Amino acid sequence: MQSIISRAPVTADQNVQIHSLAPSRNTLRHHRVTNDSDSRSRQPDQHVFEPVRTVRLLDTLVRGHLLQEAGQRRFRFHDLLRDYANEQAFATEPEQAATARRRLLEWYLRTATAAGRVRSPHRSLVQPVVVDPGNALADFATASDAARWCEVELVNLAAATMQATSLGLHGVAFGLPLVLTGYLYRRNPWSTWMTPLHASLDRARHHDDLPAQAWILNNMGNGHLDQRRFDEAMRCFGEELEIRRRLDDHSGQGWSHIGLGRVRQARGRHREAAEHYRLAQTAFEQLGERWAWAIAKSYIADVHRAVGEHDLALDGLTQAVTVLHELGDRQSESCALDKLGDVHRDLGDLPGTVTYLERALAAGNAAVDLWGRAALQGKLGDVHHELGHDDEARSAWTETVQLFEALGDARARGIRARLVELDAESAPVACRECRT
Repeated sequence: MQSIISRAPVTADQNVQIHSLAPSRNTLRHHRVTNDSDSRSRQPDQHVFEPVRTVRLLDTLVRGHLLQEAGQRRFRFHDLLRDYANEQAFATEPEQAATARRRLLEWYLRTATAAGRVRSPHRSLVQPVVVDPGNALADFATASDAARWCEVELVNLAAATMQATSLGLHGVAFGLPLVLTGYLYRRNPWSTWMTPLHASLDRARHHDDLPAQAWILNNMGNGHLDQRRFDEAMRCFGEELEIRRRLDDHSGQGWSHIGLGRVRQARGRHREAAEHYRLAQTAFEQLGERWAWAIAKSYIADVHRAVGEHDLALDGLTQAVTVLHELGDRQSESCALDKLGDVHRDLGDLPGTVTYLERALAAGNAAVDLWGRAALQGKLGDVHHELGHDDEARSAWTETVQLFEALGDARARGIRARLVELDAESAPVACRECRT
């Protein structure tokens, strides 16, 4: 999806070529009005196209070199045709074009909401308000399906937020950052998402939409923190907390305190971080929100580990793991198990560290958190290397490199360098023959 369109002219030959492909012109115009430069053969409106017919028309456009196939059932416009299709749609069918664009943007919101509920069933998500609730949704049978859809649509979701903001579709512009909060926190795609979040926040402030401002600020705080912009992160979480207080939103205040605590902890101010985490835990406990309570508990335990209170850390993390396992949140359980591994590593118990990292990997597999898996495999390789288990270290680091490379993560280079060093350490030393 692309919100900034080039104004390149279409040649007469291209115009003739497009008209020779009727009735595929309607399909071309429909996909353009959504600003979808990397679109899927999706059905946001079953009344416009039938699935089988849509696929056939898309194939016709590909054969006519008007679309490029960018993956399985995914298509991309040639640059010169993007503007032409847009002009044709709004010149010949302006109302239908505007309706198609709105329906697709609402489809993204409703589908992202469905994905969020499957991926994070314990996170509170509001029902999105849309004009036409009849659009077809993707079917997410498992958290794996939902995670894969979010990953495939990552760029399009950011562009949908930008376009909805520019069109004044506030339900979509404010709703997408809310329902994607958990995904953005895990995925850290801030180079793609910070600009849409800024645009959405400006619009929310203009309309004095306090709940929208709070969640957008929460996302932006996470983004700044991940990029180690601590002052900006503190301002975002601090402003969010003030808004939550004005709204008398006690659960939201808990998440604001989690954010503020994470910034304090990243700066090494562990005692101050613990105070924020305890305020969050108290709020969640009073509200009966066991899942959020367990998250806060794991953060408090991590502070205990950082200041050397290992017994308290082990006790708190064990409680958190128990609750998260009971609730079926395997991804958060994986994070808590990873923290338990850190405690055992601090204590010099490397075999125990391996045990908890392997448990974290097993839980993470169920959640299909590829970034989390890559990071855990990297840590597992480090521990095996410390133990002198070169084969196990090589296996773990090899998978880490494969995952990071597949995800386009630059950390693959550093892990590959460790593999080279490991191979050099393991290479037999040539012996010089001694002759007398």
